[in-house]
Amino acid sequence: LEHLAVSLSAQPVGDVTVAIAVGDPGVATVSDGLLTFGVDDWDQPQTVDVIGVYDEDTIHETTSVNLTSPPLPARA
Repeated sequence: LEHLAVSLSAQPVGDVTVAIAVGDPGVATVSDGLLTFGVDDWDQPQTVDVIGVYDEDTIHETTSVNLTSPPLPARA
């Protein structure tokens, strides 16, 4: 179990949704696949848990955690 703290680096002009996914769902899952940040909480970290998936083999496996969102418009 690993904890990721996610926040935005700049204040958005409206709500921003960040999608979170793992590269290989056979290796790990995430506790929440979508986070939403608004103009008032954009810099407040939201926590996502990355949870390893149990399997029978003893092979050490790794995966990536990908965060994506639409581009933020520039503030005037």
